Amino acid sequence: MAEHLEQLTKIFKELSLLAEKQKRNMQVYQKKALQLTIAYLVFQAIAFISITKQAYYSSSVGYQLDLNLMEQEIVSKQIREAERCIK
Repeated sequence: MAEHLEQLTKIFKELSLLAEKQKRNMQVYQKKALQLTIAYLVFQAIAFISITKQAYYSSSVGYQLDLNLMEQEIVSKQIREAERCIK
């Protein structure tokens, strides 16, 4: 009976050690999973912002293009008026 009790005590201690190791491993894996999730979300946010936000350069170029087209139309109109006056 005493041998059986000692054997059960030994098994209990081994299981306790094993449970503690598994608990530490689980904490490590949870921490890594959390870090990967946060990194993924940050990457997705950066990608989303870079896709949806219009760059200053492209908006500036678009503005200049619009101004150039308006100026071209004004000059074209002035040329037509000058040609009518000459006739």
